[in-house]
Amino acid sequence: MLSIVISFFSLFFSIISFTMSIHNGNKQALFDKRLTIFMHAEEFKQVIDDNKSCLKIPSGVSVDNTIQFRNMINSPFLNELYALIPDPFNRDGPGPQDNAEAQKRFLLTKAKILKDSETASLIFASPENTIVSDFIRCFVALLDSRRLYAIYEKDIRKKEKEYRSRHPGEQIDTEEFLNQHTDQRDYQSKYLEDPIHQLTAAYSAYCHNRSKIKQQIRLTRSNLLYLEFWRNLLKRK
Repeated sequence: MLSIVISFFSLFFSIISFTMSIHNGNKQALFDKRLTIFMHAEEFKQVIDDNKSCLKIPSGVSVDNTIQFRNMINSPFLNELYALIPDPFNRDGPGPQDNAEAQKRFLLTKAKILKDSETASLIFASPENTIVSDFIRCFVALLDSRRLYAIYEKDIRKKEKEYRSRHPGEQIDTEEFLNQHTDQRDYQSKYLEDPIHQLTAAYSAYCHNRSKIKQQIRLTRSNLLYLEFWRNLLKRK
């Protein structure tokens, strides 16, 4: 009879230990995912902290878009995208449309970041899940908009040169040309101003709730340690 009881308890503790191992593995995976996404969000936050001008709304025609693009990729995760705009100070130099491989790399990186954003909305608790997700999504949205605006900028500079060659005696500065002969204002609003407004709001919300986001990661780690303690205790039974 005693051997039956001992066998029952041995089986019971084995089942409990196995179940806790599964829970521990799930918690470890959750912790790893949360930490990875948080570190990416922290990289993006640091980029903005180091260069707040990337959130500055252009007062007139944007002349530093390519420079701000390079400032926004000044992080370990994004620095490999530098080839997209190799010389941001040379407005007549190569642009995103001139390097198909760099464009492909950018789009792949963008897809990874958007996946992080979607994952964040699923693995963090509400309302911090939306805050992390929105910040990551808005950051890459502005970065992509700067890429698209750089392509558009190349096109309208080409049109300006063609216009000047056809009207050599006309006195018109660049801003006048853009306002009178292009839809630059609409492009600037769509691809720079609106995304900057959205990222500014998302960045502010992220900074304000950063401690709560970190607390969720700490709680996941604490649960891991708790489960590991009981699993080891059961092993000794």
